[in-house]
Amino acid sequence: VYSAAIMKDNPELVEADRLSIPTLERSFALGTLTRQFDNCIGICGTHGKTTVTAMTTQLFLQSGKDPSAVIGGKLPLTNCYGISGKTDTFIVESCEYVDTFLKLSPDTAVILNIDCDHMEYFKTLDRLKESFRKFSTMARKIIINGDDENTMEAVRNSGSEARLITFGKTDKNDFYAENINVVSDFHTDFTLMYKGAPLCDI
Repeated sequence: VYSAAIMKDNPELVEADRLSIPTLERSFALGTLTRQFDNCIGICGTHGKTTVTAMTTQLFLQSGKDPSAVIGGKLPLTNCYGISGKTDTFIVESCEYVDTFLKLSPDTAVILNIDCDHMEYFKTLDRLKESFRKFSTMARKIIINGDDENTMEAVRNSGSEARLITFGKTDKNDFYAENINVVSDFHTDFTLMYKGAPLCDI
């Protein structure tokens, strides 16, 4: 299994081909895995997807939900990049690079933001937004950053009938933060609000 970032002339791929060892690009392997779960949460966005995938995985683990997960970074809680749980929940970092996330099958699509990245492939911001739009239409539920205009535009034009949930820093969103207090570089307190009502302090 190899990443889409690996070139075709990579010595290991060349040797695998010479020895007739089957190879599979990572997004196809990951896509096959996502179809084995009834609750696949695909977390994407130009910025923050590794962090949010890790945080989501930790929240599920610490609440006893026992998910499976694939994360683009090492989660200190587990000291690894992924886990195999015993439930039907699969949390997966979903990267837009060369449209690899379109090989996945998310039940819930989380879109953090859309910004110019991988322009050597997408060429224009409109094509990038179109890719995220396609990703959103694959899910039954879409959770998006309602403060990010590119994300809102992509989903607004999706024609999807999926349930839409927004989050952000302003009360135009379903979920938003109030009473934000930055205590230090690694400590921020806020009140989590839902449609005008406080849910809890975080």
